[in-house]
Amino acid sequence: MWFLAQLGIEMAVEGKQLTYLTHINFHLIEAPDLETVFRKAVQLGDDYNYSYTNPAGETVSMRFAGLVEIDVIHEPLADLAEIYSEQLPRRLRADEIKSKEELWIFKNKDRLKWIPTGSDEQPE
Repeated sequence: MWFLAQLGIEMAVEGKQLTYLTHINFHLIEAPDLETVFRKAVQLGDDYNYSYTNPAGETVSMRFAGLVEIDVIHEPLADLAEIYSEQLPRRLRADEIKSKEELWIFKNKDRLKWIPTGSDEQPE
């Protein structure tokens, strides 16, 4: 079975006040049962406990804060398969619906040159 684990990862820059940044990282995990997926997710999270020096010479500490959620993937992994859904007790607001140009991946495509755009544009 396949599962989608959400791991909470906190990052802090040493010596800077209130510079925490938290990522919720989504990982696919294959496991035969719930206990195994939980164990694998926690082991994966432990790999996030480390520090490094950024280009500015500052020490950045990464810390696995814990599991946010684990969901089962009901469909086989394939093109267009649904792997995650979220229920909201309300209708979507207009500001939550984005045009193509507003989507993060298109706004940042210049930083993501390794992803083909599918357009007639030639990479630089």
